[in-house]
Amino acid sequence: MATRSTKLATAKPAAAVATLVLTVPAGYTYLAKSIFAYNAGGVNDNVFVWAGDPVTLVTAYILDQFNLAAGGKAEWEGWLTLNPGDTLYVYSQAGISHFWISGSKLPGIA
Repeated sequence: MATRSTKLATAKPAAAVATLVLTVPAGYTYLAKSIFAYNAGGVNDNVFVWAGDPVTLVTAYILDQFNLAAGGKAEWEGWLTLNPGDTLYVYSQAGISHFWISGSKLPGIA
């Protein structure tokens, strides 16, 4: 079923590990619209969010925040279309940051 907006993923990744948070299933197109990162630790953290196309091996960095301050947040607002098989990853160098990704799940292929 199509959704106007929904939570696509949340994550609290381990330190320095690229963490797969979603793979778009066959028959769907996802739109990432909002991405938030929050540093819940007591030291600065480097955080990244990126999308990948497994066919062309193209990577798109959506959020890249170096030295996100303790207690700080970073956010991205926009429209990123993800087709079937496309992936979304998050990364927290110190393993202390949290991520929330919102958007839409649309049946069919855009």
